[in-house]
This record gives sequence, structure tokens and C-alpha cells, in this order.
Amino acid sequence: MRGVTIRAPSSTDPTTPSHNTDACDVSGHTILVEHCDISVGDDNYTCGGNTHDVLIQHNTYGNGHGVSIGSYTNGGVSNITSPTARSPAPTAASASSRTAVAAGSWKTSSTKTSA
Repeated sequence: MRGVTIRAPSSTDPTTPSHNTDACDVSGHTILVEHCDISVGDDNYTCGGNTHDVLIQHNTYGNGHGVSIGSYTNGGVSNITSPTARSPAPTAASASSRTAVAAGSWKTSSTKTSA
């Protein structure tokens, strides 16, 4: 995926909060996500189980959780690289995006793990 803009209101938007608005949900192997502009109310990137060899680079993140790995990961997730994660300088509108990389995933539908 290259050069895509994805927008949803922040989860803290006072008028139309958008909780659980993941931007990119990919599964598989040998995946490239670059030069995208993403600002949503939840995970900017999610992946399913059996996902590996993913390169996320040269993207810009607004609201949301930066480069976050969230979703069901039964079957494992490995070799996910984001060498150029960057978030804008925090402002009142983008304070939730200060984390550049985060992980919070479910192994099954009822067991959450975080790193």
C-alpha cells in the first residue's frame, strides 16, 4: 500500500468520537505500507495471525496510536519493521498520537496481551 490518506475523527472528538476505527488491517507476508497519511481514532495499523515480513515506512500519523500492532494474533506475528515512524509534535488535537510504536493484541477473542 503506498500513498494512501485515511481519516476518521479522534476517539476524543467531542462531537463525533470514533472509537475502534482501525486504519490498515493486513494479514499475510511480504507487506509494504509506505508514504501514507493516517489519522484515526484507534490503531493505525493492525494485523492478523500468521503475519510476517512487514515493512511500514515513511508514513505520517496524526490521531490514533502511531504504529500499533493490535488485533487477534493467534498463529503469531513476526518481523514487523517500522524504521521511520514519526508523529507530529503533540498539540491539544493530537496529544493521543505521541506514541510512535505500540503493541496491544489478543491471542484469542478473550485474552489480551500488551508489549
